[in-house]
Amino acid sequence: MGRSCYTHLRKKPDSLKIGFAPDFGNDDQISFARATEMAGIDPYRIQFLKFDSADDLFQALIDHEVDAATTTITEVRHDYEKKRLKLVATTTSQRLDGFEDVPTWKEQGIPLIFSHWRGVMGPKQMSQHEVREWDQLLQKMTKTKSWKKAIKAKGLDKSLYEQQRGKGLYGRSIKAI
Repeated sequence: MGRSCYTHLRKKPDSLKIGFAPDFGNDDQISFARATEMAGIDPYRIQFLKFDSADDLFQALIDHEVDAATTTITEVRHDYEKKRLKLVATTTSQRLDGFEDVPTWKEQGIPLIFSHWRGVMGPKQMSQHEVREWDQLLQKMTKTKSWKKAIKAKGLDKSLYEQQRGKGLYGRSIKAI
């Protein structure tokens, strides 16, 4: 189904309204724009509509104000499980537990793997010693039973990037915007 969306967009890029929330340039919009670009479509020609919240976005989808929405899997899990939404694709490298019927973009011929991430940030003047302490503390946290349980329950990837690697990934994301 994701492939047919892009087949349609290739013919007329501004023909579908794609909703996202809550801000321009967020990872939801960027991931869709990257998939669009990889499908050979100019992402600047896509008709993106911004909503103030995920609730507003989903209401717009239900009311047919948008043709499709781009969001994170955790925001749609409940509606997906209740069969209120059809999921077209994930940006993950492989199908997710609990979402086995949802193909990846890669499976649909679009070689996109895009991680939606969250970060832990500190003040600019943190010493390297403090940064290492946080890296170690977060690494230790990811090994706990409660962390593993939460990751599984939310269908999240368990990746953790220490400061240097995370900084490199964040820098590339900013340049892509």
